[in-house]
Amino acid sequence: MEPEPQMFLDDLFDVIFRDAFSASQLSASTTSALFERVLASTASPLNMNNIAKDLSLSAETVRRPIGYLTGAYLVWRCLHWDEPKWTAKERAQDKVYAVDPLIARIAHLRNSSRTDVDPTALTEMQLGMAIHRSAYLSGTRWGDD
Repeated sequence: MEPEPQMFLDDLFDVIFRDAFSASQLSASTTSALFERVLASTASPLNMNNIAKDLSLSAETVRRPIGYLTGAYLVWRCLHWDEPKWTAKERAQDKVYAVDPLIARIAHLRNSSRTDVDPTALTEMQLGMAIHRSAYLSGTRWGDD
């Protein structure tokens, strides 16, 4: 399999940086670092405070772009459920998954010195996305499943 052309990767990053992150006022470098850190945590509960501390940002500066990415359908959040009530647990750390492996790997593919996403996490992400799509096709709204 041939690697993705650099121009395509740059265009995909522009969608993330210029569209999803347009209101964040973060630089392209910080956006890439933030995106790398968020998706490196795929398959693990996302600790926004640790990411914020590592990147010298506020927790809100990390939280907001994840909302932008979710709203742009580039990532989806797997909520931590409160079992007896089957509602999202208050203040629990959610998992964040990209909707496509290429999006998950974009920081690394554009700059090989950045950490790549673990292949087992990519598999978990794709299985979760398949379940997500199945729920949607059976009538469950995107945000409800």
